[in-house]
Amino acid sequence: MTSCLRAADAVGRLGGEEFVILFPGADTQAAAGAGERIRRALADSTIATAGGHVRITASLGIATRTAEDGTPTSVLGRADEALYTAKAAGRNRVKTSGEVALVES
Repeated sequence: MTSCLRAADAVGRLGGEEFVILFPGADTQAAAGAGERIRRALADSTIATAGGHVRITASLGIATRTAEDGTPTSVLGRADEALYTAKAAGRNRVKTSGEVALVES
């Protein structure tokens, strides 16, 4: 995952299988593009285990900070909604918070 990031980007684990990635200065399109590169890199790789090699996939939710976001928690909440939209759409995909708004309309 980190091989797909810029030097200014930061990744951290939220818990379980959830991570957050900060893309400073990136708009939604750039962040979604980076998310897609990460998704593809993970899907194209394998992990060696005692039982053999396994493939993994990732569902990603993207949200960019807006003027209405009072706290980082509100941005994370919109990213989480986008993540669940990606999972509901079949997993192994990237969805943005703007796409969630379209689904809810």
